[in-house]
Amino acid sequence: MKNYLKYIFLLPVLIFSFEFCFAQKKVIDSLNAIIKNVKDDTFKMNRLNELSWEHLKLGNSDSAISIANRALLIANSVSKFDAQMGSAHSFSNIAMGNADKGNFADAITNFLKA
Repeated sequence: MKNYLKYIFLLPVLIFSFEFCFAQKKVIDSLNAIIKNVKDDTFKMNRLNELSWEHLKLGNSDSAISIANRALLIANSVSKFDAQMGSAHSFSNIAMGNADKGNFADAITNFLKA
């Protein structure tokens, strides 16, 4: 009887974890579609930072760092205030990606830039 109780409690956990993964994929797909079609650099930079964050949540550190670097390139072409905010988010995402990968020296450097 006790074995059945374990499975009864485990089943909802598994169902919700699969649902969470599919929801994350939808968010990433939506952000990718928005980024392809957007013309405004500030809006694109912000969406790239969001996409980088979503990849971090899934543990895709390399993708997150690459996307955050794309956002940093755009930050050089937008207004000073938007560039500061966008750069801070980008450096923060890069730092977290490096920390996930175990590159703590790079993570600290990027956190200080943020």
